[in-house]
Amino acid sequence: MDYDIPKEQRYLLKYFTTDLQVAFLRYWLVFGNWKCFVDHTGYFCTKRILQKFVLRYQRLVKAHAEAKAEFSEEGMERLLQIEMGEY
Repeated sequence: MDYDIPKEQRYLLKYFTTDLQVAFLRYWLVFGNWKCFVDHTGYFCTKRILQKFVLRYQRLVKAHAEAKAEFSEEGMERLLQIEMGEY
């Protein structure tokens, strides 16, 4: 998987650090699901782990979008915190 993660979503690499997690992130951004992840990538993991990765991804993207939409000092601090990998 040689998919380049878009510049505006590279902050996610601070939360998905292992080879398996990065492979999942790339796969998710291309296909939008995880049903054939093991078959397509060759990485073995359980359905439960993949569901945890999806939940982590969704929570981070939601928190990032909310912080970006909030035009206050708190929102900008939270946005910076998320993008620095400290959320």
